[in-house]
Amino acid sequence: MIPILVLLFLFVLGSILLLGLWWNGRTANAVITAVTVADSRAGVAGALQWVGERTPKQRRRGDPLRRMLYNAGYRSASAASVFRGLTWVCVAVLAFFGVLAGLSIDDGNAMLGALSMGGLGYFLPEKILKAMGERRRKRLRAGLPSAIDLMVLSIEAGQSLDAALLETARGIRKAYPELAAEFSALNGDLRANTSRTESLRAFADRSGDSEFRKLANLLNDTDRFGTSLGPALRNHARYLRIRVKQQAQEAARKVGVKLIFPVFFLIFPSVILVTLGPAVIMISKQMKSYMAL
Repeated sequence: MIPILVLLFLFVLGSILLLGLWWNGRTANAVITAVTVADSRAGVAGALQWVGERTPKQRRRGDPLRRMLYNAGYRSASAASVFRGLTWVCVAVLAFFGVLAGLSIDDGNAMLGALSMGGLGYFLPEKILKAMGERRRKRLRAGLPSAIDLMVLSIEAGQSLDAALLETARGIRKAYPELAAEFSALNGDLRANTSRTESLRAFADRSGDSEFRKLANLLNDTDRFGTSLGPALRNHARYLRIRVKQQAQEAARKVGVKLIFPVFFLIFPSVILVTLGPAVIMISKQMKSYMAL
């Protein structure tokens, strides 16, 4: 137990010192601090990439790791190597703390602690990456109706789909920067002499959300069958807003069911204790007096 307390004390002390140095440098010169932080991040990313390139790769069909990184917003070529390096570093660090915890309890539990904490370190980065991708999908989905409305205005003004995508990206850049980046990437794919079907499929795969896949199918179908794009996009934006409203109503109706557990396990025992406690004490006293007689 003493080694764990010593390591915890050193970790907290080092964190406080690093935070103080960072704050002092930030108040002294914000530009130099920003450059230093960027360099340190680049150095850490380079070290993790070096570790990831020398670790075994998971050979799974379709490269799900690359898809999860795209969904979380990481598109660089070295993102997969950095993530693998981070995973193995987490395995090593948590396995080390597992060994220390096992030795503090019993010498025979060191291997068990290393295996359990190492397994946690192996699966924890992937879970965090999935959570980051889910949060990013929610942010993208929140700005999609407004973006489609801007696309409708641009298309009905006589612009082409490429120009409408570019104007939409410019219009939502401050409110929804991630969604603007997605529309800019789609516009770049369309200008790169790739087919519209492949560009729209890549647009849907990068976001990883079903609503973006529906939008991509809508744009693809209007281009294939020659239908009018403005009314189709307007109806799709109306559908998205109705769906958001229905999801909010569904979440509001679930609140009553979710409140059952805290009410039953936390509030109800307190109410019983306050209301029946004095009566139980009074009855017990009277029973003791009767038994004394």
